[in-house]
Amino acid sequence: MPGHDLAPAGVLGEYADVPTNVLVLNGHGSTVLVDAGAGILASWYPGQSVELTAALNGREPDLVLLTHLDFDHVGGVLAGTWPNDLRPTFSSTRVVVLDEAAHAARDADPDRPWNSGTRSILMLERAGLLREVTDGEEIAAGLTLRSAPGHRSGHAVLRIGDGMLHLADTIHHALHVEHPDWDGRHDGDRALALRTRIDLLEGAAENGTLCVSSHIRGAGRIERTRHALHWAPL
Repeated sequence: MPGHDLAPAGVLGEYADVPTNVLVLNGHGSTVLVDAGAGILASWYPGQSVELTAALNGREPDLVLLTHLDFDHVGGVLAGTWPNDLRPTFSSTRVVVLDEAAHAARDADPDRPWNSGTRSILMLERAGLLREVTDGEEIAAGLTLRSAPGHRSGHAVLRIGDGMLHLADTIHHALHVEHPDWDGRHDGDRALALRTRIDLLEGAAENGTLCVSSHIRGAGRIERTRHALHWAPL
């Protein structure tokens, strides 16, 4: 990504290497995929690669959870050709989203630039694979999507058990923990997203929560020093 999208000019250089992560959870006899990468929509943004099959090691997940419907999160559940010949990547796997995200996608113009959500939701509905959940509803043992508003309508974080949090697109770079106001270039409602970001980071620091994020390599914790919070990678 251009460095000035993530921080003030000159802090990160002309470009910054930003991963797009998926999270694979194995437990309770099932495999759960959290977000699915860009998939067939990888060409929408420079530098995207498609490695979902490798991440799953040849397995088909029992459940897919989507934190939101941006192309780099939803594209991996789409097979076929965009925009008019779409089918599910996983033919029998339910795909879970917050109901707010699904409602917003249905109401949007499918031809709006960067809109990957509308056609994705409609395709999943036709296939009988869409599952809409409410904020805080337990999806499977220990897994709860929680609304994290501001980035997108229906954007969610995932709480995993009592001690782990998937921050999704709450932050886009480790520096955003220390400087939450540097994020926001890609947020739908920047002021609301900033409040959400600060609340979640403060809570994670207070509770010692293990965190992962859609666009930071590896896991970490949010640690507090005298003056600021920091991302402490594991």
